[in-house]
This record gives sequence, structure tokens and C-alpha cells, in this order.
Amino acid sequence: YAGQYAQTVNVVAGDVPGPHRAIEYQLRDAGGRVLRHAYGPDGTRLRFVRTLARIHGLPAVTLSTVEGAAAGADLNGQTCLAFGRPPADDDSDCWSVGPDVAAIEADCSTRRIVITTVLAHRGDTLSVRLADGREVRGHVIPLPADLRRFAAAAAVVVLGPHDAPRTLIRRGWSPLRVARVLPPGARQCGYETYALLTSG
Repeated sequence: YAGQYAQTVNVVAGDVPGPHRAIEYQLRDAGGRVLRHAYGPDGTRLRFVRTLARIHGLPAVTLSTVEGAAAGADLNGQTCLAFGRPPADDDSDCWSVGPDVAAIEADCSTRRIVITTVLAHRGDTLSVRLADGREVRGHVIPLPADLRRFAAAAAVVVLGPHDAPRTLIRRGWSPLRVARVLPPGARQCGYETYALLTSG
């Protein structure tokens, strides 16, 4: 563009024909210099890989991977763990956790608290100590060997409607106890929160 607004134009509209997707764009001047570079506007997609485990009362734990991202975005091959098979164009159901974070969700339909995380080392476990002194041990789901750079396993702890968590306990390579006081799902539900699994 060489008109009178050449120094101020920042937005350019265009069409992408057929089934193609725009995953990256560069705005260049007449000499080829990159003025703006960004990823999108089309998002990545999820490729379903397999069902990893079935836990009574929950949708199956599934594994998908990200594909369709621009090469420089470093997103292709990233892991999506989810309950149930997530839509190909929506990653909002993927667990947003790493070895240092546990997601906690109190579901009003079941009045149960479900805690999810991933474990960095084989042999690690996750348990929850309850207000009445009992300990509920989580399900440990090994991940495929090619994903071990991400984590060794997933962990899912399912609490009953009247179970009141007090402490998250990780045993194994890097043992840890983290206080997390929450009411039982039968008393309060409909929320999502997180717990940091770090010693700091």
C-alpha cells in the first residue's frame, strides 16, 4: 500500500480459499521487510491418540496431541489429557496441569471432588489426607514412552461427596505434603481451583 495512509495502516483483510487454514501471517513492506508477524487467526487442532484409562464414575481419560500449528510456535506434538474425547477444535477441556500443579474440581452433578495432575517420575503417587484421618490414594495412569519428556504418568484422585480434603501427598522421587483445606463436595460444589505442588 502506497497511498496517503501508508504510514498508519496496521490491519489488512484477506480471504483464504477452500479448506485451507491461516495459522501464521507476516505483514511486509514493499521491500520484503517484516512489519508484523503473528500466529493465527486459525487455531491449532487436536488429534485423538488413544484412551488411556477408565475410572468408575468418570469419563474415560484420553490422550490427544496438538497439530496444525506454525513451525515456529513450538506447539505441534504437545499433549492434551482430558476426561472424554475433546473436540478437535477446542482445547479448553485439556488438563492445565504440570508436575508442580494439581487441578481441583468440585462437580455439582456428582457432589464429588476430582483432583488431577501429572507425575514427573515413574513410581510417584498422589494421595489426599481427609479431615477424618483417612487417606484416599489416586489412580496412577502411565503415559506412553514417547511422552515421558512431558511426564511419566497422570494421577487422578476421586473423593466421595462427604470427603473433606486437608493435605495433598506426593510420594516417590520428590515426596511432598501440601495443605489444602476444602469443604466436602456435598457442602460446596461448582468450583475449580488449583494447588501448587512445590515446597516453596
